[in-house]
Amino acid sequence: MLAALELNPGVAFAMLDRILGGSGESNTPQRALTEIEQNVVDSVIKLLIEHLTEAWKSADIKFQIHARETRPQMLPVVSWNEIVILMTFDLKVGEARGLLNICVPASVVEASGGNFSQSLQQARRDRTPQEAQWLTDSLGQAPLTITADVATSLRTRELLNLAPGQILSLGMPVDTGVNVRVGDIVKFTGRLAMQAGRAAVQVQQICTAPAAGPGGK
Repeated sequence: MLAALELNPGVAFAMLDRILGGSGESNTPQRALTEIEQNVVDSVIKLLIEHLTEAWKSADIKFQIHARETRPQMLPVVSWNEIVILMTFDLKVGEARGLLNICVPASVVEASGGNFSQSLQQARRDRTPQEAQWLTDSLGQAPLTITADVATSLRTRELLNLAPGQILSLGMPVDTGVNVRVGDIVKFTGRLAMQAGRAAVQVQQICTAPAAGPGGK
């Protein structure tokens, strides 16, 4: 049974540049891969299909390169009316970004459905300490938006009469607790504070359940 794997040309050229000692940030040539370049990219694709074969080994499905084509419309993978499963991955190499698509006939998965369900149960296991550390290190590099809920309300005429230099009262004591959000989720409660001449929030408690609106009320 045939399947298809499509790699965005921009990502392919970035891979080539990195493999051959470049930075991966050069502009994408407006041409097809040469025979030598295709052989270099094949070395990366072979690593990918080795992992695909390992992931699908319970269904006794093996992946290998049967042919390659720079014109996708010329690939006779399945008939036009056959149902397929399309898996899409967003790849980034250097400054290049593109999609990796894997198209598999649905009949392959249907024929091996029982094996997939059984292997999923067998594959579940606890993370090793090393895997947990890798996960922590990777997540630790993700930037997150932190905001504090400090809000008030004004009548429309008061809002229209606002002018530079006026002080806007928040209608709450400075020692009132405020919610601290990570993204859209309330994760901490704290109090307004000052640090190095700047407004700040002193975290006082970790929220274990969804908190109420601004001010913790």
